[in-house]
Amino acid sequence: VQMPGAPPLEISKPPGVIFIVQKRSGTNTVEVVRRVRSKLEEIERSLPRDVHINEVFNSGKFIEQSLSDLSKST
Repeated sequence: VQMPGAPPLEISKPPGVIFIVQKRSGTNTVEVVRRVRSKLEEIERSLPRDVHINEVFNSGKFIEQSLSDLSKST
């Protein structure tokens, strides 16, 4: 499903599937990312060798970088 107003997203060819994981309000973004990555690694091991899971966007990276920058500045 394409988000209203969003440009079409083309990752690569052959065609693939894109899905979005959205955390619940009040949960720790970084912890959710870690758990989802762990599960995706498990799933990928069960896929055919020519099927791969690629991360396109991860908001946890921005949070981790901000925390790192903050700790360096204190």
